[in-house]
This record gives sequence, C-alpha cells and structure tokens, in this order.
Amino acid sequence: MKLSELVSEVNQDQELELLETLSDRVADEMNVKLRLFHRLYELDDSHINDMILIDAKELCKGIDLVDPQDVADLAMDRVDYDLQY
Repeated sequence: MKLSELVSEVNQDQELELLETLSDRVADEMNVKLRLFHRLYELDDSHINDMILIDAKELCKGIDLVDPQDVADLAMDRVDYDLQY
C-alpha cells in the first residue's frame, strides 16, 4: 500500500468517526426534545427531519470537512420517532 493510499484511508476513517460522533449528538438532542415536547406539539416525521437538519447545520458550523446533510441523514437513523406518540 502506498503512503498516499494509507493517508487517504486514515482520513476517511477519521471523517466517518467525526460524522458518527456528530450524528449521535444530534440524535441524542432530538430524542430529548421529542420526550419533552411530545405532549405539547404533534409533529410529523417531516417536521422532525427538518429539525434534525437544522440542528446538524448548527452543530457543523465551522467544520469544513463535514456535510451537515450527511450528519442529519445518520442522525435520522438514530432518532426514536416513536417518542412523540
């Protein structure tokens, strides 16, 4: 394996780890919001997804390596949408 390939592989691993860390944080925050607000508001899944993207964009400000949409997509897989019911 060439050094450039090794560096590329390490960078990809680090980027994936960062994406997972950020998406976990967004999902955890959204799960808390759903627990708190489920009695006050009736939210459909698309509204929750919009909230997740907004949180991801806010969290990713200033991090050029990360696309907030990627963070949001991963977070959506980790959010417990059933908490709102």
